[in-house]
Amino acid sequence: MITDALFCTLDSVGIANVIGTARRSLCYAAPGIQRQVAEAMVETANRLEGPDMLTVCLDFDERVMRMGYGDIKAVEKLRKAGIRVRSSPGLRTGMVIADKTGFIFTPTPLYLEAEPTVGDAPNAIRMSPEQVAEALARLSPVAKVIAIAPAETPEEKKRIEALPVDVGSEQIAFRIQQTALAIVDIALTIGETKHSIAESKFDIGSSTHGIVESMHEIDDSEFGFEDSKLRIGHSKHDIEHRTDDSRRTADVGRITEPCGCC
Repeated sequence: MITDALFCTLDSVGIANVIGTARRSLCYAAPGIQRQVAEAMVETANRLEGPDMLTVCLDFDERVMRMGYGDIKAVEKLRKAGIRVRSSPGLRTGMVIADKTGFIFTPTPLYLEAEPTVGDAPNAIRMSPEQVAEALARLSPVAKVIAIAPAETPEEKKRIEALPVDVGSEQIAFRIQQTALAIVDIALTIGETKHSIAESKFDIGSSTHGIVESMHEIDDSEFGFEDSKLRIGHSKHDIEHRTDDSRRTADVGRITEPCGCC
């Protein structure tokens, strides 16, 4: 359900719902894209007014995937569906526009935190129709075409055409895009392997630490045992010493005791 509130919460389900309402044009710009969003985009693409009425801008960087801003399988799904994906390096703000309904949102790095749910702190702002047109025009030349199309007067079209592009993006050829995805996939695999090795090293380190602690406990037990033997030795010595004292006292008593003949 799409809300009319200015501040709202948008997760992947909410973004997919916004995309599903598009009938004429669609724009998605963010660091990455999740599978559910990509699936909604593929379903919506066929009913738009043409391929030029759909623009997708992403940051092709393995760090984006590693932090969970997007899923490489989602990008592959768009590519297989024939949806052109443009590259906007360093993009970290999210924007989704379906016809004249648009939202600016904060993407969630899923490897660091979970997506917000309804009732959580808002992570999106609803855009006005004027903001939608200006945002499209300033995103990329391709998105500017979408912004110009619904303009009702020649003056409005000229105004939008004159707006400078702030973000910019580059069209990636199919082969280059395929290579970029392969590189990202390899980088992610290497990163996961390094993470597994690091976890294994940590487990080995933890086990070694546990063995050392056990050895310390054994040493402590041996020390306690030796300490007990020492205390027993001391007690034995005290007993022997007291026994000798008692014997000497008894001997002295016998010497000093009157014999009865004096």
